[in-house]
Amino acid sequence: MTWWAAVPALGAALGCLFVPGVLLALAGGARGPSLVTAAPALGVGAVGIAGILGALLGVEWSAAWLLLCVVPGAAAVYLIVRACRRRFTGQGKEERRPKRDPEPRSNGWLGTIAGAFLAALVIALQVKTAMDRPDHIAQRYDDVFHLNAVRYIVETGNASTLNLGRMLSPDRDIAIYPSAWHSVAALVGQLAGLGIPVSVNMLNIVIAALVWPLCCMFLVRSVVGRSNLAALTAAVLATVFPAFPLALFEYGTLFPNMLSYSILPVALGLLIHVSRLVLEPVDQWHWSSHTVLLGIVLAGLVTAQPNGLVALLAMFVPIGLWIWWMWARPARTPRDVALWRKTGVLIVVGITYLLVWGQLLLSFDDREPFTTGGAALGAVLTGSVSATATNWFTATAIAGGLVVLASDKRRVWLLFVFVVPAFLYVVAASVPPGPIRMFFIGSWYQDAPRLAALTPMVSIVVAVAGFLWLRDWAVRRVTDAGRGVRRPVAGAVVSASVMAFLVILCATSFQGAIDDAVANAKRAYSFENAKADVLSLDERKLIEQLPELVPEDTVLGVNPWNGGALAYAYTGIPVSQYHMDTPGDDLAMVAQTLDAAVQGSDSCSTAQNLGIEYVLDFGDDYLLDFEEAFEYPAFDDVTAESGFELVRSVGEAELYRIAKC
Repeated sequence: MTWWAAVPALGAALGCLFVPGVLLALAGGARGPSLVTAAPALGVGAVGIAGILGALLGVEWSAAWLLLCVVPGAAAVYLIVRACRRRFTGQGKEERRPKRDPEPRSNGWLGTIAGAFLAALVIALQVKTAMDRPDHIAQRYDDVFHLNAVRYIVETGNASTLNLGRMLSPDRDIAIYPSAWHSVAALVGQLAGLGIPVSVNMLNIVIAALVWPLCCMFLVRSVVGRSNLAALTAAVLATVFPAFPLALFEYGTLFPNMLSYSILPVALGLLIHVSRLVLEPVDQWHWSSHTVLLGIVLAGLVTAQPNGLVALLAMFVPIGLWIWWMWARPARTPRDVALWRKTGVLIVVGITYLLVWGQLLLSFDDREPFTTGGAALGAVLTGSVSATATNWFTATAIAGGLVVLASDKRRVWLLFVFVVPAFLYVVAASVPPGPIRMFFIGSWYQDAPRLAALTPMVSIVVAVAGFLWLRDWAVRRVTDAGRGVRRPVAGAVVSASVMAFLVILCATSFQGAIDDAVANAKRAYSFENAKADVLSLDERKLIEQLPELVPEDTVLGVNPWNGGALAYAYTGIPVSQYHMDTPGDDLAMVAQTLDAAVQGSDSCSTAQNLGIEYVLDFGDDYLLDFEEAFEYPAFDDVTAESGFELVRSVGEAELYRIAKC
């Protein structure tokens, strides 16, 4: 399949994320670049909410249903925001307007458009190189579940986060698994009419190449204000961190995590607005707009991957403490009743927070540290987490930004936000298993790559703050040194020079680490390395022929550890197991004894009860040599002598009919 043939899926992915998001942003009062940069995060929230509502109301998942939910939802957002404006403006509680800038600045559209184009081009080319072909799949453990889950939504019409887990646990009424990423991929497949692998790949390109840079620009705009240089710098910096998004194309693969982290900057930006920490509200939104839209984005974080919500909770700790400090600061003496009252509020909120945090911890404790705390911290400070070499350009940019923020009393709180993902990654990388490690990073499966992927977001904001200070300093120098040089002219010249410097240094100094990250991802998508593959080319060819070879109502007996489970993702034909986990008692008995069974035996009867009429034999080359992978001997070495009838073979991949039962 050619890349041009996959363009309809690319357009469908853009439409599914941006059309609902733009409608909600408009209804919430967003204007200017924020209308576009916040849109994908709101679109994810809309998908997550619509999926749950559709399942509750018995409506099948489709683009029409999504739009049917978004239109009245946008109307509700508009009415809520309008009512709040009238109510609180009438009481004189409207938030303060910023003073008019004596030197009006651009609203940032030019930088936003240019930055989005540049980042999309760079990251899309990186991911395209990694994938090699639009119909290749990531040959990794998690991708088996994710691809099958997309097919499950297509086949059942149920896109609810409350029900997606039914694919593995069909008897449970409530089987929670975050579904937003899978729901969008299912819509892309429906709209474009292409297969699941192509739909997934085009969606991931849109997330990595466009959603991530745009959301970073929203956060930067919220913290440092409107500026073409800020938007463009944020977009460029979004392309140079190997830890995100490229690393998640190889590790896992953690595509729902990638979606959740990509929209996380918008959630943090809106939280900063709601917390009233924005010095100059660059877009004249009412506080109610930020609050309502934040709720929608939070729904997106939860239904994409709750790791994003937990990260937001963690980063809110320094923000919340800063807010409390500014609130309690007027009460200066220990005898002040107000101080004790405000301290009581802090204690109650803190206890509540700890109770919620404790409920989000997961019972995974099998990760080991792999470096020292100093080395891990150094990687964060230099922007070299998950990189093969230190990038001193990024290190200098981050260090400069940290110095600038430390000297700015109005924004020093951002330093503490920067510390949070840095601290969490250091714990994951260097602290041995135990209660400390569990408490701080248990919500992330104690998984270092998930936490490494969090570090670029705040680093980008810090580095942009440093670049803007450098620009302002250079402009002052130019205007002071050159008589008759107008400040706007000097600003334009210096900004262009800084941007050119930034692009050149990024392209040259970090190329090696990015190339390595692309190469790692490329190995994940390769069909050449048999030892690392979930599927070989022969196995994929046989799977693609299955609709012509087996009845629609049959179930294929498969060993999920050798790739057989992906027959469902490619064709929609049910399989005996959809992911690599321990088989149930009945399936385990069939998978271990069917080759020696005779007609009327318990093995044959159980196979018939499970609907298994065919076996897909992909051999004993497993993705992971876990003990569970060896529990399917009757599916891994099928022969005609065992009472099976060979239906089709492609290379060593074989399809058998169970003739003896």
